[in-house]
Amino acid sequence: MHYLQYLQLLSRNPNIDKQTYQQFVDFINSTDKLSRDTNIPYHLCSFFVPYDPVKKSIFMGHHIKSDSWIPPGGHIDEGDTPLETVIREYEEELGVKLIDETIELFDLSIIDINKPQSTCKRHYDIWHLVHTTEQNYGYDKGEFLEAKWIPLDDAPAKMRVPEFQEVIERLKSHMH
Repeated sequence: MHYLQYLQLLSRNPNIDKQTYQQFVDFINSTDKLSRDTNIPYHLCSFFVPYDPVKKSIFMGHHIKSDSWIPPGGHIDEGDTPLETVIREYEEELGVKLIDETIELFDLSIIDINKPQSTCKRHYDIWHLVHTTEQNYGYDKGEFLEAKWIPLDDAPAKMRVPEFQEVIERLKSHMH
């Protein structure tokens, strides 16, 4: 599925920030170089939020590079879809292969990376919700200092990235 078709699935979602959505569309229309492999400073990423609907909790980690609590995710590789990235990164970062879990496309964010040592300057993040149950993940300790299940209502306060806090606040609204 082409990226614009994928994003159109979000176009009717009333919680989506219309300006962010339009910036995604403009970026995708401006270039065919959308992965970090082909466009180092500006590229697409897929994030996923493992969500236990019964316990109303999400899984997050204290990310080493960003030094912030964030949900797992990663760069979309050349030729991969956002969904393929979620499936690959889930196994790489959490040590679990997705089998029957429902994966729901739910939001977008754009993050400017302001670290001089980073080759990345802007991430266009596509967010997915993975409906699952709380479990002990063998998370990647090369990626996260610590990781755990956190009540959804408490998650935004743990995060330092305002754009990610906004995504989780919209998730809270969507789930209540």
